[in-house]
Amino acid sequence: TTTAPIVMDFEEHGKVQFRCNSPIAGSKTWLYSNNTASLEFVMFVEFTGTPVQTFPNNTVMNDIRWDSVAKTFTPFESGSYKVRGDYDGTDWYLEISSAPYI
Repeated sequence: TTTAPIVMDFEEHGKVQFRCNSPIAGSKTWLYSNNTASLEFVMFVEFTGTPVQTFPNNTVMNDIRWDSVAKTFTPFESGSYKVRGDYDGTDWYLEISSAPYI
């Protein structure tokens, strides 16, 4: 586990799919990069434990696990999750599966 941020590099593509190569066991800061032409993404991620994840200020969610002031997401349990993001030109609207896939 490192404290290095997770950079989601869209490479200016409109639609992108991300997959984390290893489980995330610690708190991370997520960053969007090269996303000016991007519209949506899907990401598959696995959390070990319930580490707090911090997202950029232009991220919004409608989720009980989301702290809209701190811009943090905390999973309730370990496991694999699917994340979907849609961009409206200003904000990224994220939806994270309500429970881990088994």
